[in-house]
Amino acid sequence: MKRKDLVNKLKKYHLNHKGDIMVLRKRLKNHFKVTKLTKAKLMEKQNLQPYYVVIDFEATCQENNPVDYK
Repeated sequence: MKRKDLVNKLKKYHLNHKGDIMVLRKRLKNHFKVTKLTKAKLMEKQNLQPYYVVIDFEATCQENNPVDYK
């Protein structure tokens, strides 16, 4: 399957269509695999929970800054 065909199929199934052609093939193959296994009731559909990334930056300050401090 050519890249254009893969992109069209991925868009049809509302999947991410960005990446290398090998990644696209794997993504589409995995989608069909999961779909068929859930349809056959051999696998439960995974409910992905949203996740959050928290980044905490902490700055240290000197009590008495030098005169030329910006």
